[in-house]
Amino acid sequence: MKHTIGQKSAHGLLATALILLIAYGLISLLVALKFLGEDGLATSFPYQNMHGSAAVLAQLCIFSGLLGGGVYMALTARDDQDVAQPALLRWVYRLWLVLVILAVLGAALGLLEGRPSLELLVPFDIALLIFLVLFMWLILSSAAKNPPVIIWSVGILAGIIGVIVGLLPYASFEAEALQRVIASGIIEYISYPLAAVALAFWLMRRFSTVTPEWVDTGVFSCAGLIAVAGALLTVQPLVNILDNDLISTVMSFGVVLIPLAYLIYAAHLYHALSNRNTATTLAAHWLALGALCWVVTALFSAINALPDLQVYIAGTRLIEAQNVLFVFGVIAVILGAANQSSAELRGSSQRVTGLMPFWLVAFGALTSAVLLACAGVVQVFMERRASIGFLDVQMLIVPLYSLWTLALIVLLIGLVIYGLSFYLRRPREGAGEVSS
Repeated sequence: MKHTIGQKSAHGLLATALILLIAYGLISLLVALKFLGEDGLATSFPYQNMHGSAAVLAQLCIFSGLLGGGVYMALTARDDQDVAQPALLRWVYRLWLVLVILAVLGAALGLLEGRPSLELLVPFDIALLIFLVLFMWLILSSAAKNPPVIIWSVGILAGIIGVIVGLLPYASFEAEALQRVIASGIIEYISYPLAAVALAFWLMRRFSTVTPEWVDTGVFSCAGLIAVAGALLTVQPLVNILDNDLISTVMSFGVVLIPLAYLIYAAHLYHALSNRNTATTLAAHWLALGALCWVVTALFSAINALPDLQVYIAGTRLIEAQNVLFVFGVIAVILGAANQSSAELRGSSQRVTGLMPFWLVAFGALTSAVLLACAGVVQVFMERRASIGFLDVQMLIVPLYSLWTLALIVLLIGLVIYGLSFYLRRPREGAGEVSS
């Protein structure tokens, strides 16, 4: 069977996400090397440039993966296995690749040293906004409005709102800081997880015997709770910026609601994992890793939701550990969708990338986050409590940074092996049909 434009575009978007993910892993490793004080390549780039480049690569990687998963999810519900406007999708996909290439070139040339969490240049943000609207319209016009598609669309809509907020003009430094926090929070804590949860519940039907009715009910309830948790996570940094009693009171609910939302999602996933069908793809493994990352992140966030503790935690590696885990929770879902879709386009339910990259990525991501958290704890007690100087503390935690670097090397190796397997076992023309 010849693959349709929709299938090729979906696979291409997921492959693009994987390439960007490997680049993100490489840049993250260079950033880690800088904290070891090593000479050579790691110190030849400005830290802010590398940090901004990593953030942009992560954003484009996640959006590429979520869009590719959304396209594939939409076309599997159609008899023709294609979107309603294939010619338009082909051009939108090609132009998206142009945007990605230009953004990567901008990062290489040091043009992305913008505001933290909003590093993309304004023209790129406008282009990103247009692409998100086009992809959402293509999918909504192609697929039945079932609950996973609806939740995925709400997630992408939240991303559109986040980009718009980031583009709004600001009149003062305080307004700019507030805008950054809200825009990045909407994108990272509401848009990403909602679209990822939609893909996760769609994937559950691929590897589990759960009923469509259970999926439809579960995706709505979990998405609603995760949206509330995302709103609390978005508001969380505002406690220090605005010093408002109302925000502090609202965040007190986050101590319970944030972990509860992700624990309920994990319970739904456990039910699906407990009722496996005969499929042997690794989508279930990646979803389990993603749920673990989110639950641990939620526990971190619950601690950080306490205003008295947030004063000590803000600006430390604990926050970075929380962000790394949350991002990899989303990325794990994307890797599961890539694995599942590639297997189906090859006409087989067998593994595509194998267990080796899974365990390497899982070990690298979780260990790096744990080591960052340990460094954050040292910072809290030595900098914030014992008033030891920042540079002195940084020297004391170099051993933790060394282990962190090793974990990132393991992570990068796992991503490269995944990428090579994904490429070598890519779908060929004439593969079997995709099941609905």
